[in-house]
Amino acid sequence: TDASPSAGIAADLALAAADDNDWFGLLIDSNSAAEIAAAGAWALSNERIFGGLSVDTDNYTASDGVAYTLKSATNTNAYVWATRDSLGCGESGHMGRQFSRTPGSSTWAHKQISGATADSLTSSEFAAARANGAITYVNDGVVHTYDGWACSGRYLDITRGIAWLRSSIRTAVLIVLVNNEKIAFTNAGAALIDELQALLEQAD
Repeated sequence: TDASPSAGIAADLALAAADDNDWFGLLIDSNSAAEIAAAGAWALSNERIFGGLSVDTDNYTASDGVAYTLKSATNTNAYVWATRDSLGCGESGHMGRQFSRTPGSSTWAHKQISGATADSLTSSEFAAARANGAITYVNDGVVHTYDGWACSGRYLDITRGIAWLRSSIRTAVLIVLVNNEKIAFTNAGAALIDELQALLEQAD
């Protein structure tokens, strides 16, 4: 057993990214509010989407819980799956489902997640979880995710779409630079960059 002290989840994630930076979705095997908050902050700073599973009852109290902590930080890249189901891995199932879709083609709201169990929430618990910026999994006659947002309130399909567009533009610009000896400050040179317009139209 390794008894050495942990450097902390942010340091661990930095080391992981240094070893292999070619990934976008972040999940952790911890329900700790402190670790969820730290991982969420790291995801925001490093342009990832993070999903945290929280079984903390504080999420159902107004202005409390880890979702509210991330909401207060205006975190657009982290979502908290607030639930009493600690075994269904709802946050990972949700991310896996949405990442299998083309960016921009699907919202994260009103989705059914294999393996996850819907929570029976009182109206006040449901309202508090929403106000805190959490995602819930409920049964309104049909089981589905309620709200598809990050804790900040920005919808996750927008965050993912922006990340896709940034990455696509970077790649497209690099390809133009590599495939041309020089990009002249002429109409012909501008036309090469204007090809990026197709990406903007695709993202629209």
